[in-house]
Amino acid sequence: MPFYKFLVRGIDVRVPGGQRGFHAARSAFGPDKETARAKVLAYLERELTTGRSAKKWDSDPPQMEVKESDLILLHELFSMPNTGFIFFDERY
Repeated sequence: MPFYKFLVRGIDVRVPGGQRGFHAARSAFGPDKETARAKVLAYLERELTTGRSAKKWDSDPPQMEVKESDLILLHELFSMPNTGFIFFDERY
């Protein structure tokens, strides 16, 4: 099965104008890009609402969009971290 990487931007729907959100890079495998994309978005939503990052996010499920996606090779998969978020809050 092929592997894909996704660059995702999410925003807090409770804050107007997209002023609070995050950026994340994740990889997933699937029979096609759409299946892998759905896995990544479901994982991110779960991580931010009930997972380890829920306390930091502290809001409703984010509105997410995939900014970029690419097919990656197996050796690229192991060199790419598959954790972490870059949170931003432009209100301050």
